[in-house]
Amino acid sequence: QACVENIALKDTTVVVDTAKLPPSTPKESEPLGDIRLPLGVAVKNIRVENLHVKVDEMDIALNRFQSGISGVEKHIQLSPTMLDGLTLSLPPVQAGSSAPNSAEVQKSETVDWASIKQQLAKPLLTKLDPIKLPLHFDIPEFKASNIVLEQKVIQQDGSTTPAPLVKVSSIDLQGKTDDNAIDLTRLAIQSDKGNVAGQGKLTLSDNYPLDWVLKADSPELKEFKLPASKLDAQLSGELFGTTHLAIQTDGAVNAQIQGSLQLAEPKTPLNLTVKSDRVIYPF
Repeated sequence: QACVENIALKDTTVVVDTAKLPPSTPKESEPLGDIRLPLGVAVKNIRVENLHVKVDEMDIALNRFQSGISGVEKHIQLSPTMLDGLTLSLPPVQAGSSAPNSAEVQKSETVDWASIKQQLAKPLLTKLDPIKLPLHFDIPEFKASNIVLEQKVIQQDGSTTPAPLVKVSSIDLQGKTDDNAIDLTRLAIQSDKGNVAGQGKLTLSDNYPLDWVLKADSPELKEFKLPASKLDAQLSGELFGTTHLAIQTDGAVNAQIQGSLQLAEPKTPLNLTVKSDRVIYPF
């Protein structure tokens, strides 16, 4: 087994100019299959402080990251991990610029409806292609805080200012995957655009039974003209049998949604019932 006590990186700047990189050679995609480490590997402590990465006109700034990792064959164990202060600044756009209108999109993109209909006639899932994970992960604790996604905006005077898109105050994750199941013990995300919490398990055998629960809430989002809203969703049943869906929404839309679908059957049979006292737009 190869063992490394510490890997540390501090006050580092990395600049990447993709125009100077050699062109990549196109390769046909192949199934990933199992990945196995040729020997056991362990890095007890990984620590990064004050890292700045610039890729063309996109900037990434990381204040602090600490973790550890060990691996044997296809089993990867992550030590309790902490990330704090990550800012991703997207390449600049001109102030007041907008996305292309629908007519421009339709003109530039043609839709092959016959091909889509042919694809939808086939089962979306088949046991001839079972779900196999190339690696197994054990994540006992992953906590992240102060994550910002922002857009650089070029003002009329030529100056560039950052415009926040979303601010994530915290992420809390705990989960595990192996040949038998995908188990998400805890997921909690808190941001200025809303909060998400969930947990669930997918068993990778028989008809792949599953049980997932998701709760979400958002404050009033004036820029999107949306009132404060809540959502409770549950996914149960079997992935290769009948999958059941139950959703309760309050706020922008007050509704109860019950449904079932069969992903492993031709044409993907779907039954959906929506009950709502009132639907009004604009909200």
